[in-house]
Amino acid sequence: MSTVVVKGQPSLRVDWEGSEFLELAEASAGVGVWDMDLATGLVRGRPQFFRVMGLEPRADPVSVEVFRALRHPEDRAKVGDGFRQILAEGTDYYESEYRILRPDGQLRWILGRGRVVRDAHGKPTRYFGVDIDITDRKRVEAALRAAEARFLRIFQLAPVAMSISTLRDGRYVDVNAALLSQTGYTRQEVVGRTARDLRVYVDEKDFTRVRGILAEKGVVQSLEIALRGKHEVRTVLINADVVEFGGEQCLLTASVDITDRKTVEAALIQSEQRYRALVDNANDIVSTMDLEFRVKSVNPAVERILGYTPEEIVGTPLQRFIPQGQLPMHLQMLQRKLQGASSTRYEMQLVGKTGARFTLEVNSRLIFDDGGVPVGIHSIARDVTDRKDAEARQALLVRELQHRAKNLLAVMQSIISSTLSSSDDLQTAHDTILGRLQALARAQDFIASGPSGGVPIDEIVRGELALFVPRVSVSGPQVLAGSAFAQMFAVVVHELATNATKYGSLSQPKGRVNVKWDIQGNSTFSFSWTERGGPPVHEPISQGFGSRLMRAALSENPRILYAKEGLEYSISLPLEQVQG
Repeated sequence: MSTVVVKGQPSLRVDWEGSEFLELAEASAGVGVWDMDLATGLVRGRPQFFRVMGLEPRADPVSVEVFRALRHPEDRAKVGDGFRQILAEGTDYYESEYRILRPDGQLRWILGRGRVVRDAHGKPTRYFGVDIDITDRKRVEAALRAAEARFLRIFQLAPVAMSISTLRDGRYVDVNAALLSQTGYTRQEVVGRTARDLRVYVDEKDFTRVRGILAEKGVVQSLEIALRGKHEVRTVLINADVVEFGGEQCLLTASVDITDRKTVEAALIQSEQRYRALVDNANDIVSTMDLEFRVKSVNPAVERILGYTPEEIVGTPLQRFIPQGQLPMHLQMLQRKLQGASSTRYEMQLVGKTGARFTLEVNSRLIFDDGGVPVGIHSIARDVTDRKDAEARQALLVRELQHRAKNLLAVMQSIISSTLSSSDDLQTAHDTILGRLQALARAQDFIASGPSGGVPIDEIVRGELALFVPRVSVSGPQVLAGSAFAQMFAVVVHELATNATKYGSLSQPKGRVNVKWDIQGNSTFSFSWTERGGPPVHEPISQGFGSRLMRAALSENPRILYAKEGLEYSISLPLEQVQG
């Protein structure tokens, strides 16, 4: 037992073993009681105090440095400075929240409350108090703060326009930033006014209709209506529910602006029509087959070339249309692709409906399922029958040219010989020979010409994405694509635009697409499609025909990344394949 004097108070007898400390420690879970001699820096504590600190209980005094060492490094200075300040001010009561790192590695929050005891001369002699483990309280407080922050983020920062208005008269109580951006109003112009004041509903019947649905179903879900903003009318999908706010029945609404989507849907219809027109009106045969060479799809060009309608060919084996003996070649080309070749290019013959034979130049590649297993073949076949006939005629002409060249040399020999023999001098002979040879050259009219040029990549991309400007960034050098590549490249761009419109960045008002291409090392064409600002992206569980076609349409395998920020598509292939 010891006697101490609290400054400004009668003498106080402090009994460490007394009932006050024991009752305090036992009555409060997680509370540790301690007493420190300021002269020696030795601390005595009840067993619970040591347990709070993560230490084994001890009956003998322990240096205060043991407990100071447990404090979190970032909190040590704060606790020490605060204690020294109350000593200087003579307050003698100190409370502080700080963290400790227990010997077992646990991080705990402590609320320390203590009082300084002074002697008769006012000198601090002892410091006693309690340490309370408030870790659970801190966790609850953090969880509450996080929940409040999430609500504020959801309401104020959500990209969906949200509002709270009174159910009775539609007076706006609160609105978020997305709604202000959507309508063009400021917060001061909206809050406190009613929907009728602002003439929000283009059709006043919608006001009654919303409340009718609420009365019948209790909630409004994805109701398409036209709402008037400050400067324009927007089409939205409105969702509403009745909530209690400020002691009053209120209407919580969330409206998704689908004005751009409606425009895009119209553009998509036109894009679909262009895509169908591209494939259906292509000069080349575009087809898919399974690995048994059974035709799964084919475009109308087959009728112009072979005389069969697509309906007559789909579901039929290729063997029906090729000459006997050519099947081994097709099996060999399939085997090359199965062994790793990205594509195969070769010539084949097909027998038309009339029995005529046609020569086609085929570029084909495999189609894979979701697991990467080959399930089919995609091919583009160009009718080169006329070209092959022309090559045969050219060979004949070359032989004829050789024959005529010999005759021409004989004629030239005769001209020169006759001229020299009949001329009086060399100058006269020179002039005469030159004039006659020029006349002979003018008589020769051999002209070789062929188709040239191509389709600019820029025109293909912008043609597919023209209606999405300015939400699409397009950049790249001038590159001319051959007709075969241009057709399939346009199909790829179409599929990317369709996916972005339905599921990707172009399905959201603030979504963007960045399209770039370049020529690397004068021999490699690289192309990339990057989406940002759309909904979270997840790799599809299964792929439709369009996705598989997008992977297989070009001669090299693309890189498709389903990144969280948006879809990324890129491909690199030899420039000669682009321009061929």
